[in-house]
Amino acid sequence: MIRLAGENNVDTLLSELREYASEVDVDFVRKSIKAIGQCAIKIESSAERCVGVLIDLINTRVSYVVQEAVVVMKVCLSIHAFFLFL
Repeated sequence: MIRLAGENNVDTLLSELREYASEVDVDFVRKSIKAIGQCAIKIESSAERCVGVLIDLINTRVSYVVQEAVVVMKVCLSIHAFFLFL
């Protein structure tokens, strides 16, 4: 799905990935959250919206969701900070 992501459909994709993150399959949830991070990296204009979704997921207080969302957010912030210093 990330390969098909673009500025014109990123909101629909984020909505879908947010729904996937509420499933019961832990591996599927983790992959969905990682996809949100990949979206933030691929489409820089969507980064703020992606971080907003990650924050919403952290607020669910489901342990494995919070863990993955924090890791993904850290990676996204590291990558964006790296490019700021270039």
